[in-house]
Amino acid sequence: VEVAPSASAANLGLNINGPLRPEQVRFVYVEIKPDQTTPIREVVIDYSAEKHEQTRKLLRKTLSDMSTEETFPLPKACPDRFCAYRAICGIENPA
Repeated sequence: VEVAPSASAANLGLNINGPLRPEQVRFVYVEIKPDQTTPIREVVIDYSAEKHEQTRKLLRKTLSDMSTEETFPLPKACPDRFCAYRAICGIENPA
């Protein structure tokens, strides 16, 4: 997967053997619950060349849209009532 040739990427060892293939990447979400029988659950989301191309297209479209828009409409209500930024984002929060 593409990694910018930056000092931080080099420090992480991401460019040692060239770019990673999408199949070498996966996202692991760790859910920690107060349940004593299963307090930790890992959800693994694999990546692929197909998903990488879908992500590339979505990012290009989003960046293109952002470059032509001067203002962005905000949603009427924040979909995340636990959002850490809800006090400063300007979107109304549900009660």
